[in-house]
Amino acid sequence: MTSLWTIQQSLPDDLPEFAIEAYSDIKPYLEIFLTGNHPHRKGVMCPFMPKALRSNEIYFSCVENSRSDQEIISLIENCITFYKARARKTPGAIIIIFEPDFDIARLLRIHIEAKPTCIKSELMIGALYKDSPAPSLHSKSYFPLRTPTPTLVLRDLTSQDLIFLNPDHYNIKQKIGFLDAFINKFSFYDGKGFIGKQLAEAKALRSRYARARTRNAGAIAMLSVSIILFALFAIGSS
Repeated sequence: MTSLWTIQQSLPDDLPEFAIEAYSDIKPYLEIFLTGNHPHRKGVMCPFMPKALRSNEIYFSCVENSRSDQEIISLIENCITFYKARARKTPGAIIIIFEPDFDIARLLRIHIEAKPTCIKSELMIGALYKDSPAPSLHSKSYFPLRTPTPTLVLRDLTSQDLIFLNPDHYNIKQKIGFLDAFINKFSFYDGKGFIGKQLAEAKALRSRYARARTRNAGAIAMLSVSIILFALFAIGSS
């Protein structure tokens, strides 16, 4: 796996051939598309991207198809450690570039597996690829997460990310962990604006999950007792 480099640095000498081309293809997405005007709301496509580019806080790495899922997960964990240890704490991102024919089902599986670790570190992880069906939050017919090559992107958790912390493929315990990270990230805020509303919603959602988890634990305990009593009765009757 190649070491990290920034968008303002020369490409590493050990960069695989596919990554050189993929990096060239994805740069316009970052420098032009994400800094351009959003067609369905005021402002640029990605509000933090212009400053992140100026501050040189956009980092890259790459992964060959031959790497195992666990090796890729380890790379993501190393990226998290690096990102959290930066001297500059301004918003940025780490973009992990995959080979153009990387299996998208595998990419999404790795994304799902890595997300709890990322959220715990107050980072969001996203899977971007050419035919991504993920729509914009502002229009269901607009798809801004489409990149010419498959990528995983790590960035700072934002107040708009609450909507992504309740997916069906995570259990209640994991969802509570997501919400704990979100609440901790924005616990400093004591206002009634958008962040305040999102924070209140996160706290309410966490409370509902905690109650549901308690009910589930109670139901499992009662079922276990019933099974034990039935077994004892069966033994006594034999």
